[in-house]
Amino acid sequence: MAFATVAFAPVQGASRGVRLAEDVRSPSRTWDPEQATGVFIGVRRFEDAQIMEVRYAVDDAIDLAYMFALDRHVRLVPPRRVVLLIEGVPVKEESRRRLEELRNSGATIKFTATTNRIRSVLRQQAVAAGSNGLFVVSLATHGFVEADGRPYLLGYESTFRDHETALSTDFVLNVISQAPRSLVFIDACREHIDKSTRGGKPDPRTVAPSLTRRMKSILGQATFYAAAQGRYAYDDGGNGVFTKAVIDGLTCGATADRGVVTVETLRTFVGREVREWIRKNRHESIDPATQTSIDDTARNMPLSHCPGPPPPPPPAGPARLLVSGSVLSAFDARGVRIWQQDADASIVHASLADLDGDSVREVIVRTAIGFKLFDRYGAQLQLSLPLRDIAFGDVFRKHENNVVALFGNASASRLTIFDSDGRRRSIADQAIPWTTVRIDRPTSSYAPKLIVIALHAVAVMDPKKLTPKWIGMMQPPNDTIDRLLIVDDDNDATRDIVLSTHGGNTFVLDFDGRMIVRHGGPGAPDVQIRLLPGKRTRARSAR
Repeated sequence: MAFATVAFAPVQGASRGVRLAEDVRSPSRTWDPEQATGVFIGVRRFEDAQIMEVRYAVDDAIDLAYMFALDRHVRLVPPRRVVLLIEGVPVKEESRRRLEELRNSGATIKFTATTNRIRSVLRQQAVAAGSNGLFVVSLATHGFVEADGRPYLLGYESTFRDHETALSTDFVLNVISQAPRSLVFIDACREHIDKSTRGGKPDPRTVAPSLTRRMKSILGQATFYAAAQGRYAYDDGGNGVFTKAVIDGLTCGATADRGVVTVETLRTFVGREVREWIRKNRHESIDPATQTSIDDTARNMPLSHCPGPPPPPPPAGPARLLVSGSVLSAFDARGVRIWQQDADASIVHASLADLDGDSVREVIVRTAIGFKLFDRYGAQLQLSLPLRDIAFGDVFRKHENNVVALFGNASASRLTIFDSDGRRRSIADQAIPWTTVRIDRPTSSYAPKLIVIALHAVAVMDPKKLTPKWIGMMQPPNDTIDRLLIVDDDNDATRDIVLSTHGGNTFVLDFDGRMIVRHGGPGAPDVQIRLLPGKRTRARSAR
């Protein structure tokens, strides 16, 4: 849920995007963005072994903290005034990266989320908001409702059904109300509260409590809760379903006129997204799916600013892949399985990529015996230029998994780099028929490079320009390279390029193309790797 006791107004010509207007209850009160504070709590694991983990709770806390502190559309809380209380580690690589960015920006990270610590930090941050600030709070954990209707949230050491060890929602709201302005998000009703309910109906005490009575007493308040009264909240796709909808809405999914996300547009967007997810994944129609209580004065409250056209939609086709042995399942953006195929061999890696530049993602599969390509419908795909090899890695050191695909025939080749979302980033046609590509670097202090080999050549390429730093040619060409390894061959703490040939030669080069050593086996042809001037190839943007 989320509530605010003031109205917001857009900032004209400022980088922050939105600002708080004067408090509607006290015209003399002013808005000072430097007084804004935030507490973001995610409890993934619990001391009580009978309580199942909330898989994406830590991701929820980190992602919302990142949004309010660093996201260009919102940025309502200075990073140095953000406190993260997390119990467990994030699941998504993106959340791990965001956690590091928050830490580097001055946020306080505490890896303990006990009930007492949550109480203490909430009190401290509410006071720190002062008389002119904003207090943002998010809580992602398990929750339950006592027989008398009182809702509770679980800290790390809490015992389910024992309210004395849990955190009273009444306490949370009372502490937050000390701040002049506040936004609160609670995503606490999750499936499978304990092992006894795994696979069955959720415990009825985890239903969302009714907050209508409390919210009517607060002026200018907009309340968002993860589930309608008597319903449940769920996990999916790296966040809670509700939290993901809030994030998507604030990052321009719920944009209204003039590029502003308001309370009213966010309410409509989140309700629709959660309802649609439940319909597709729980096979039931409910309306409403979420709970809101909005005072008339808060309906047009701006929450984020999205100038310019909306971002392009993600490429069509499958959104997520699941591998089980030789079986590959593809799911759409809503989490619904759209097809399943057997690759006829154990699958080593599967990835999404727009192979033919039509804005539709295909599927690349590396198996124990080769490669397979599938189109958006699960049919095997044949390209005019065959796929020779693929490599996976963080090519540009941006904490994302890029795909480097090598296509080719007997006379030419093409290198293509894909972003983590499957969009083609860049393409370069090569006059040399490369057969193998790897992503590596001498040490962790170096930027990654692409290492490619052909029957008679080797090169190291700059992935940003897709041009060779150097090319080595076998002279005379009476042997063929058949194996590429990247290892520290001479034990100097620096990785080397090791080439083995069909005729029994072994060449060890450094990443600058200098020959370190050549081993020639008995009867091996007398050949050398000669360095040629860097042959520049034309790379073009695929965007």
